[in-house]
Amino acid sequence: MSAYFDRRLLVGLAVGILIGWLIIGWVLWPVEWEDATPSLLTESFRADYVKMTADLYASTTNEEEARYRMRDWRGGASYACQLANLAVEGSDEQQRLLNLALAVAPGATCEELAVAAPAQERRSFAATAGPFLAGGLLVVAVLVGVFFVISQRGTSEGVKEQVATGGRSALAGTTGGRTIPLAQFPTEYRIGDDAYDDSFSIETPAGDFLGECGLGISETIGVGDPKRVTAFEIWLFDKNDIRTVTKVIMSDHAYHDAALRAKLAPKGEAVLAAPGAVIVLETAALIINARIVEMEYGTGEIHAESFFGRLAVELATWAKEDGLPAGARVLDQHEDELVL
Repeated sequence: MSAYFDRRLLVGLAVGILIGWLIIGWVLWPVEWEDATPSLLTESFRADYVKMTADLYASTTNEEEARYRMRDWRGGASYACQLANLAVEGSDEQQRLLNLALAVAPGATCEELAVAAPAQERRSFAATAGPFLAGGLLVVAVLVGVFFVISQRGTSEGVKEQVATGGRSALAGTTGGRTIPLAQFPTEYRIGDDAYDDSFSIETPAGDFLGECGLGISETIGVGDPKRVTAFEIWLFDKNDIRTVTKVIMSDHAYHDAALRAKLAPKGEAVLAAPGAVIVLETAALIINARIVEMEYGTGEIHAESFFGRLAVELATWAKEDGLPAGARVLDQHEDELVL
């Protein structure tokens, strides 16, 4: 009875604090943001801002103007380097982004900026939003403490029950013999989507940025509209690794065409598209399993099985520090362990 009463008291306290915080912070005295810096924008708007600034600098070559536009973003030069790593190798866009980074941080290299960026971003964010978040962080800390106490009690009771019944607890981060991914991103291409290029941000449960991954059109075949996609490029960017890992998912025709294979070889390892196939990408700290869920070829007056009518892929991501072995591949739903 006492434990039940304590739990009700803790839950009531947490709910009361949460409701009070929402009413005060969102109804009575809501925070009004003005003149937000680029670093506080969402990921897509931040990328657009940097790319537009890079385009402007390319046309004016005015370093003072470029630095002025990035003046309130201490990690802006590093972010421009990250976008350059994600751009097509050797493209004009990549060169413009690199030029902007060097103009904003003259004398530095992208490798040096990658090391300095996290501390700069934290200082910039704290200086801008710190006063508004101090109260919120206190409330969050209280809520986390309350729910930690509740969860610990529940875990303790579960362990006692397992010991009493001779059961076996699962390893942290696993379920049913599988390592739980940080995130899973479904993406689908259908013929006619000529601008198809899907990308996703990889973050920890606490919201810390780890990297990005995505899938986009790599090569088309034939002429006319819509474009007939014969190969896709899948990529993984790791903030702790200066390189972006890529592989090329090819149609049956492209995979067995020596000329096409040679043309696409610089973009990454060739992989034959097949339903259920799993493509593994690995960097210093991240692993991705990209599983082809469904696919079908288009029909037309060119080579058989040469272009895709539809391709559905699921990207599952893990951080190596969470215990996933290097090179691990998740098995399908009928299997019950990891393959190394």
